[in-house]
Amino acid sequence: MRRARIYHPDLNHRQVTLSQDESHHVRDVLRLRPGNEVELFDGAGRTAAGCVTTATREGVCVQIGAIQTALARRPPRLSLAVCPPRGDRQQTLVEKCTELGVEAITPLVCARSVVVPGPSLLNRWRRWAIEACKQCGRADLPRIDPPAAFVDMIAHRLPSSTIAIADADGDDRDVLDGLAGCGTTDVLLLIGPEGGWADEEMTAARAAGITTVALAEGTLRVETAAIAAAAVFAARRVQEERLQPPDATSDGLRG
Repeated sequence: MRRARIYHPDLNHRQVTLSQDESHHVRDVLRLRPGNEVELFDGAGRTAAGCVTTATREGVCVQIGAIQTALARRPPRLSLAVCPPRGDRQQTLVEKCTELGVEAITPLVCARSVVVPGPSLLNRWRRWAIEACKQCGRADLPRIDPPAAFVDMIAHRLPSSTIAIADADGDDRDVLDGLAGCGTTDVLLLIGPEGGWADEEMTAARAAGITTVALAEGTLRVETAAIAAAAVFAARRVQEERLQPPDATSDGLRG
């Protein structure tokens, strides 16, 4: 039977008291009691066997056993800068992209943005990412960044990463598959609002030499585009790992 997975950011103690949210989940949702075994993960790539020692209204305490560090995902790692959709579709986007191994998600502010997440909504994004990690077995949390303007994302891109922009009129989808298989630099993909990119945004992207990528034959919803891109990278990662098994002694995170 699979052990319940619990998030706790600090595994450097023999015994820990879980946060209020995690205590509620363990005690009231999972109904675990002293003696039940769990698996903890710290969101930074480490996991540990654990055993519930107390489960009261004051909180849940867990004794920590052996700690393991997951293997690192090799480049290219995919990060997304995406204009958030409305409503519950944000949760779908965060959950599925977390399951598919996306490295980071940045809410993108564009001319036609309909949602600009504040601190409270970003905290919900992080919570959704935690829950997705619990479900899929991932040991590291994707980074959830503060909102960033489109012009800032293309002006301050990292020299160690490749940047691309999703556009229905862009180059063939094979371009994204090629980026997923480049094996060296990380990739940042910009995904715009459902109203489409403004003309000045596409002009700025072309002037910056940014590759345009079509993800499908038709026009996709924001969350569908994000998931489609993440799935390409996840599938390529599985293929590469089968061809070149990772070094079992490597340190880092994979999930």
